[in-house]
Amino acid sequence: MVEAENTVVVELSLNGTHKGPLQLPSGTIPATEKTMQTPCCDVFKIENGKIKSFHYYTATTIFLKQLGVFDIMSPKKKNENWVLTGRGAGAALSCFG
Repeated sequence: MVEAENTVVVELSLNGTHKGPLQLPSGTIPATEKTMQTPCCDVFKIENGKIKSFHYYTATTIFLKQLGVFDIMSPKKKNENWVLTGRGAGAALSCFG
């Protein structure tokens, strides 16, 4: 955890087992039963002793890799309903069909 003026930054890990459908803006990933341990970061802006804003960042590519989403998209296990668009941090996983 780092604190400076009116900002608090917390580095943490999102841990668990994917046991149910995961609804994303681009579609739903069915339960994979895979475990994950994904690095994350929370940023709090404080004003007058209260949280003014909160932003949450996660390593999405690590998270999706641990759930096996990229395995679903591999040529050996091609699922034509999933499309990865963009590059780097702007990439998005889309589901259609």
